[in-house]
Amino acid sequence: MARALFSFLLLLVVQCVLAQPDTTDNSLVAYHQKYALGNRSTSFLKQYIRKLDSLDQPVDQQLLDEYVGTLQVRDLDNFETVSFLLQQGPILQSKTYRLIYMNQTIVDSIYHKLPLDERKKINGKIIKNTTQKAIQEKDINLAYNLSSFMYNAWLKSNPFLADIEQDRVMVEYLEQVADTTQYFRRAVNYYDRVYLYSTPDSMLKMNLAAHDNKPYRQPLDSAMQARWEHIPEARKRQYDTLFAKSLHRAAASFIKLGAKGPYIYNSLHWIQAAIKWRNDVPEYYHTYATILASLQLLQEAISKEEQAIKLADRQQQDTSRYRRQLQALREALQKKKIFVADVTNLADSNE
Repeated sequence: MARALFSFLLLLVVQCVLAQPDTTDNSLVAYHQKYALGNRSTSFLKQYIRKLDSLDQPVDQQLLDEYVGTLQVRDLDNFETVSFLLQQGPILQSKTYRLIYMNQTIVDSIYHKLPLDERKKINGKIIKNTTQKAIQEKDINLAYNLSSFMYNAWLKSNPFLADIEQDRVMVEYLEQVADTTQYFRRAVNYYDRVYLYSTPDSMLKMNLAAHDNKPYRQPLDSAMQARWEHIPEARKRQYDTLFAKSLHRAAASFIKLGAKGPYIYNSLHWIQAAIKWRNDVPEYYHTYATILASLQLLQEAISKEEQAIKLADRQQQDTSRYRRQLQALREALQKKKIFVADVTNLADSNE
């Protein structure tokens, strides 16, 4: 009896131990605990940052700033130290970012020596982290700083793409913080210029030039023309899809955010252009129908909704949203009622 009780208690102890989080010196939990207990030594903070980075965990800007605060001024003249800091994607205008750029020469040296993929990764992290903070805090000045960062990143190799990226940042920020007054105005200029007054082929050529870090010129030089002729048709058609998705997303966004007056017609032009580039996506016709319905063009809206259902059936997709709206449209037309679309059922994309 005593032996059985002992075995049972031992089993409970083992289970409790196994259930505890890993608190060995190298575990993330151990780092969290030491940080919470006030460990702010230079070596510990660097190890903590490395641990987070190795696990693809986001490095909090406060942690990065605390680490920089423990460094000596001469440390920021060290290639490895500054490269390490840049690789964490410091937020623009943060303490870390400002201190790094006090020595512009070493930053330029790092960007010159690192492979292109590494430079892209650094910029990608900076952009992602800055975007998140700007949106979370509704900090329009930080958004402007990011748009300038994007502009300067592309200016040398592709001035047109620099303009596009600068505008894109502000359009996406204004949409996310629901500043509709500025968003509608800026978005019209951006989507018209980039997606209505351009083509997928021209955008692909521009991106090829940017990838090669060469200026984009029309007509293409002989080397670029030869490269263009060897681009598979499947890749070119990917840009048709990109254009269509972007235009559809803009059209749906305008309707969901309550666009009125001329802005509804902007969304109408965008969805028509989206279907021009991809006429096989049911969701585009559903959005088209919703826009027409918001203009009380119910017969035309019914026709587009029927097209959405036909395509979705053919592709074995769910049609329940489309059928509900079709029924509501028919009832409104029959009873001669003002139709109010349920814009919450619009998808941002066709995926």
